[in-house]
Amino acid sequence: MVFPTPTIIPNTASVFSSVGTVLLLGEVSKLQLGPKPDVVTPNVPFTLLRGLVAIQSSVPTDISMASGQRVAAHHMAMDNKCLNEVSQAGVLIVRPIQPSDWMCAILQTTFQNSQACTCTVAYDTSISNLAIGTGEGSDKVTVTDVSVTNLFDVQLGDGDNSFTCDRCTVGTLNTVTGSQQDYVSLTGTSVSQNLTINTGEGSDEVRMTVVPITNLFDLKLGEGNNSFTGIECTVGGALNVASGTGEDDFSLTVASIGQSFSINLGGGSDSIEVTEVSVTSLFDVK
Repeated sequence: MVFPTPTIIPNTASVFSSVGTVLLLGEVSKLQLGPKPDVVTPNVPFTLLRGLVAIQSSVPTDISMASGQRVAAHHMAMDNKCLNEVSQAGVLIVRPIQPSDWMCAILQTTFQNSQACTCTVAYDTSISNLAIGTGEGSDKVTVTDVSVTNLFDVQLGDGDNSFTCDRCTVGTLNTVTGSQQDYVSLTGTSVSQNLTINTGEGSDEVRMTVVPITNLFDLKLGEGNNSFTGIECTVGGALNVASGTGEDDFSLTVASIGQSFSINLGGGSDSIEVTEVSVTSLFDVK
């Protein structure tokens, strides 16, 4: 007798709202933080989470969070132990309902994190995919010392947005910031596959320092007076830069490009400065 191969269904946890601490243990393959994706809502991902969410998974986890389009500006900070809702000044916003002393002691011991009890989301798991969506509003996302095996997808929507990623290790990083004035900064971040940055319309600024990229780097700055500064960056594949009309400044210093290097800054009075940059294949400027 031949038995059919069993179908493995990943364990998914969707936390849209809570009235206290939520502790997730075991094999949690996916964690989705509210609000519900099919509901038009003005809530940011953490509004309805009155207590912290803690996850310790024995398998890699996909983590995603999103908000509705009609949403005010909000801010979050993430490191290798916590994802937190913070104020505009970067101060932690503590959950209205805190864990009991007994639960707090368990969290601190289990997660080996003295700050676990004050996190918005405390986690002790390998992150396979991470998706952050903020909708409209002027949003700020700061990520430090975070490792994502596969895709790190950041969708900040329209507004004056800021995305900072320091000392991170990711597979593919995809960043879309929407219209208006946006700021993107990568420092000491390693990308083992592809990097895509799309800042949309508006006068945007992108800064990259010591960023090794194994494959493709695709940079789209859109309309407006844009600025790019890259220092000590390596691209194993091709580097493609495109921008619309406006007065754009592009500066790349001490870098190596494994394949072609293409720059198209569109109409306007643009400035291009390339210093100590090696290009294996075609260097094309339009």
